[in-house]
Amino acid sequence: MAKTYKDVKIPSDLYFNIKNFIEKYSELGFRSVSEFVNSASRIEMERIEDRKRNE
Repeated sequence: MAKTYKDVKIPSDLYFNIKNFIEKYSELGFRSVSEFVNSASRIEMERIEDRKRNE
């Protein structure tokens, strides 16, 4: 089954900060801003869920 995608808008300064970050730290393996945002979102959701479970 093919994946479907949705657009998410972020401020342009944040976009360029992320772009510069993944270029500066290319050894981390992020290939795009989208890939970084997906990863960061998953990590943050896990962090929040862990915190909620421990309340």
